[in-house]
Amino acid sequence: MLIISIVKSSLALSLGLVGALSIVRFRAAIKEPEELAYLFIAISIGLGLGADQAVITVIGFILIVGAIWIKHIKKEKYQGENLHLVISSNDPNRTRLENIIEILKRRCTQVNLRRIDESDDLIEMAFLVGFDNFEELNRCKEELKKVGKARVTFLDNKGIYE
Repeated sequence: MLIISIVKSSLALSLGLVGALSIVRFRAAIKEPEELAYLFIAISIGLGLGADQAVITVIGFILIVGAIWIKHIKKEKYQGENLHLVISSNDPNRTRLENIIEILKRRCTQVNLRRIDESDDLIEMAFLVGFDNFEELNRCKEELKKVGKARVTFLDNKGIYE
């Protein structure tokens, strides 16, 4: 809305906006939707101040930053499933799903079974799990490794230990 209210009366600003957007499209590696929103904010501020429309630009900027701030405050902190756990074993008869889930329920704050692959000589299970602390993760890992000599893999893209 801010960009359109600035550009609506000027052909030169419209063409400048097209040029700016094409540069952003082809030169910036945008990975998240928020990054695109921040680029639009920067473009609209540049256009507004460059077109001597400081009042509407400042008002629009304050409204946008206020909306972002309110969204950030209301967003709940994610405290649930935070790790991907993959358990594989070459002995499917000794590595039983019930035993694995029993261990995980004792040690984890949350357990969510996502996938099971089983053949005559291999079983692989994938879970999303949550832990209260790093010590619980270590205890769980040691217990899981004892069940059927399983291979245990934890994965998280944000980091396992802080």
